[in-house]
Amino acid sequence: MWLHGFTIKMSKKRIIFEGSLAKYWNQGNNIEPLAMEDVWDVLNELTEKFGVSFFAAKVTRLDIAGIVVTDHAFHNYTRCLGAKSNCRRWWVDTTLYYDNSEDPKDTTKQLIVYDKHKEAEYKGMQIPEPFVGKNLFRYELRIKKDLKNQLQKDVIGKTLYQPYFFRQLVTMWMTSSSPLC
Repeated sequence: MWLHGFTIKMSKKRIIFEGSLAKYWNQGNNIEPLAMEDVWDVLNELTEKFGVSFFAAKVTRLDIAGIVVTDHAFHNYTRCLGAKSNCRRWWVDTTLYYDNSEDPKDTTKQLIVYDKHKEAEYKGMQIPEPFVGKNLFRYELRIKKDLKNQLQKDVIGKTLYQPYFFRQLVTMWMTSSSPLC
């Protein structure tokens, strides 16, 4: 089932919501960031809309990303994107992936870089006014599995707007850039 930008899967024991809080909050675009201060508002609105507490929901995957406005097109920077030790590096079209495992099933962390303008065009996403006509380089860290081990804590909805945790995620995102020159 698809509702309000979320894929919803239900069983007798649980409900799974898959989707982007940033895309939900920004009406389908994830170019503009979701500020820590907005996370509480998003969770509150979703709790009211679905009648299920998103504050107590277990988080099983986290993506943290940002857009870098560059002077030149994305392809001009790809020569700077080198190998990263202990990672599998691979391309799909114009997207570069770094997985922390050779076997995709075992990947717990993934770094992705791509031309956000191209992706937005491909998906029919509206580019927000301040970014129209700009070169947009997306830098995204995905924590795909085993959040408790990677982040040293159980992550539930309300964890996402705690300042210390938010800073920890931003630091993890910023320090994941070692393949970039």
